[in-house]
Amino acid sequence: MPGGMVCAIDLITGFGYICGMAENQAGTVWHPTLLDQVDSTQDWVRRNLSHLPDRSVVTACSQSVGKGRLGRGWVSPPGGLYSSILFRPAPVPEFAPRVSLAMAAVLVRSLQSSGVPSLVKWPNDVLAGGGKIAGIIAEAGGHPEPWLILGVGVNLSCAPVVPGRSILPAVHFIDSTVPLPLLENALPLLEERGHRFFGFTRATKEFLKPSLLNRMARSGCSMLQWGIESGSPAILERFGKGIDPETAQMVLKESAARGIRNYAYFLFSLPGETGRDREMTLDFIEEAGTAISFMNASVFNLPVDSELTERQGEFGMKLGTYDPGTDAIRLYSPFTCENGDPRTEAKKFLWEAGRRSPVFSGLISATPKWFRATHMAFMEPAARL
Repeated sequence: MPGGMVCAIDLITGFGYICGMAENQAGTVWHPTLLDQVDSTQDWVRRNLSHLPDRSVVTACSQSVGKGRLGRGWVSPPGGLYSSILFRPAPVPEFAPRVSLAMAAVLVRSLQSSGVPSLVKWPNDVLAGGGKIAGIIAEAGGHPEPWLILGVGVNLSCAPVVPGRSILPAVHFIDSTVPLPLLENALPLLEERGHRFFGFTRATKEFLKPSLLNRMARSGCSMLQWGIESGSPAILERFGKGIDPETAQMVLKESAARGIRNYAYFLFSLPGETGRDREMTLDFIEEAGTAISFMNASVFNLPVDSELTERQGEFGMKLGTYDPGTDAIRLYSPFTCENGDPRTEAKKFLWEAGRRSPVFSGLISATPKWFRATHMAFMEPAARL
């Protein structure tokens, strides 16, 4: 790579300032260590924390047990760049989440300056030539003092073969609901090209046709995002969702049985929601169990100038106003209903659900905090995607 053995990030300024691997650049001293082979540069640095100074850069020619994010491995044969950079003390908490993205940005800049078109794949990968060329992992601890180890793996003169993983980019259908005829028409092309794909759709009875989910799995469907919203038939009917909990439950289980991951979305505190409605949604989640891979449990916000705002009386809502002194986001309107403030009640319920339901709390833990619909095109869940 241009600039020597590795690129590093100077976090002292708190802005993720990028600089090359050279001693005394802008007054910064780096402490390089070159190893022939190691289990993992991340683990090697951790084992030697007691005597390694700040800005230690440990690089290995190969790794036998390279580490990736979320417990995944990183294939590390000779011919790649495998480095870990130690920062002690660690950056202040508000900057720590930006470290991986900052390193991804410097790798892209280095590759592009060498004539290799590349881009950042949020949150921690770099893509080039239709496949992953680099990955970054950040690990932190607090003993004997706060520290952060930034690991970087780059495929330079080799392209490791990872069994079962395609190098083709995934196709993300970004429509809020992919029309089923369009999806069915696209399946032959997706299968022919070998692309994985995922996107939003509706848990309707059409997905219970014997051949549809089989064809989707065979064509590369790795995940489906379902707007289930509620386990209460009354709530679903009231807001015209066009689905019913029983059918949605069967669709999730049939999809999971074919190796397709399910990312289910639930919306609490809709106007008119009762405690019983919330319990029915929790019952739905617990019954689905492992058929749900990831979950988004949100509290409803009332958009300003929406149709629901205009029909507030019909849905038993009373609009409120913000305290002029607050810094609340003014994209939404505060509201109450006849039975009180549904948002406050929903937040209390979700807190309690996390404490008393192992299934609910397990799904919350399994779903990364950065895992949101707008991020889906830039991420790679473990195992099946």
